[in-house]
Amino acid sequence: MKTVVDNPIRAARAKAGLTQEQAAHSAGWTQAAWAQLERMDIDRHSLGRIRKIASALGCRLTDLTGK
Repeated sequence: MKTVVDNPIRAARAKAGLTQEQAAHSAGWTQAAWAQLERMDIDRHSLGRIRKIASALGCRLTDLTGK
């Protein structure tokens, strides 16, 4: 199982102090959909989805991608 350090989406959500449900609501998704996003490798997400995640978490794209 991935840890917070291994998962940039989970780490950014934790840094923002949001629950999965709060982050999902901000993005217009369900908590279950958000949980699935956190289980996926960041490279499997489209750029558009990563932008939406960053917006929901109030972080920069580079915070999630490291690029």
